Amino acid sequence: MKNTQPHSFKKTPSIHPETASTHRVRWGWILPISGVLVGCVAWTLWVPRPSDPASSLESAKGPTDPPLETSPDIESTSRRSHPIAIDQPAEESVPQNEAALAANDDLEALSAQIQSWMAMMRDTDGLEASEKAKRWQTGLQSLVAKGSASVPAILKFLQAHQDAQFAPDLAGQLGYSNARSGFVEALRQIGGPEAIAAMGNTLETAMSPREVAVLAHHLEEASPGQYRDTALRAAQDLLGRAHSAEESTADVGPLFEVLGRYGNAATAQELESATGRWKYYALSAMAQMPEGAGLPSLLKLAEDKASGGARLQALQILTEMAPNQPAAREFLVGQLGNGNIPADYWSYLKTALVGNQYFPTDAVLTAYPNVPDWSEIQTVHIHVGNQNLYSIPTNASQTQEGIQAHLALVDQLLGFATDASIKANLQQARETLQNRFDKNLVSQQPFTTENP
Repeated sequence: MKNTQPHSFKKTPSIHPETASTHRVRWGWILPISGVLVGCVAWTLWVPRPSDPASSLESAKGPTDPPLETSPDIESTSRRSHPIAIDQPAEESVPQNEAALAANDDLEALSAQIQSWMAMMRDTDGLEASEKAKRWQTGLQSLVAKGSASVPAILKFLQAHQDAQFAPDLAGQLGYSNARSGFVEALRQIGGPEAIAAMGNTLETAMSPREVAVLAHHLEEASPGQYRDTALRAAQDLLGRAHSAEESTADVGPLFEVLGRYGNAATAQELESATGRWKYYALSAMAQMPEGAGLPSLLKLAEDKASGGARLQALQILTEMAPNQPAAREFLVGQLGNGNIPADYWSYLKTALVGNQYFPTDAVLTAYPNVPDWSEIQTVHIHVGNQNLYSIPTNASQTQEGIQAHLALVDQLLGFATDASIKANLQQARETLQNRFDKNLVSQQPFTTENP
């Protein structure tokens, strides 16, 4: 019978189990030994000698590493991406600067002392005012004695915007009303580059109008001209904040002193906008500006068509300036001759004609004139803007030469006056000046006695 099984299922020859095992044992050891021999040959041909460090480094680098000659930035990046462990000596620790540590200790110690003094001054139930004043002054003098070493601690206190207001009796003994003024005075006494720089830094963030003016004054004495722009910016900043605070009651007179002393034509234009709230302060500052920088603004405000309610005060300031300022004098005479000054203005202008000027009550930069006759001093308070001023005869108007200059102006104005009331006011001014001239003349005559 024929075999019908498909070829794919053809039976393979059978092998006896023992015979198969014999074949595996005979050939199985040959393959491992061959592999070992091939590996040894490859190691000999391809692995570099240990004595060749350059070859070792090159073999450690991958095929995509950048070459050794490359830019520092790329080299730095490559090193971070492919670190190579190389034995290096450990970096020696850098010893801390002992002088810096000592300075830091001094700063902390002095700052702690300052805070203890502040606590003493704020204590309302402790020492008497006289004892407080003594300890406070002793503490400040100890700072001054340390010199520039005290400056960092003082600056730290001032930059922290700390302060303490002194009671009237304590302020009277010390000569200033708050703690910051004492530390600013200490910086002034210490002097030197460090103290000057500290005052300059404090000026940029000064807390009060008076502090701005005091710092500006000290800095101008120590380093003339260097901090004027800083003083102007500080005054403008504080004045802007006071203007935005509708209920502010601070006396900003010292700020106008700074603006008048160090300002320019651009500052004068800013002062024009301030006349709405601080009329007397702003106009007086214009009159004090160097090189007549405020005169154009004053002339504009004194025009008969000027608005804003500052015309009368501008005319007063120009009348003060007229004896020694040709442009102001010409303007005043021209306005009178053209009938542009109302008759009722002259009762106010009369005080300026005899030499009286307005000076801020809380003056820092302004020197008050000598006052031989206290009856001529008037105190003026304007509620709007909390403006406080003295009306005092100037030094020039109390000398023979100065009085004669004022008399010449009054006589010139009398020649153009036609209104009876205007003439009466001018004549009263002339009489006051003549009486002052006579007294001045008598006081300057030498005192003599007759021999018996």
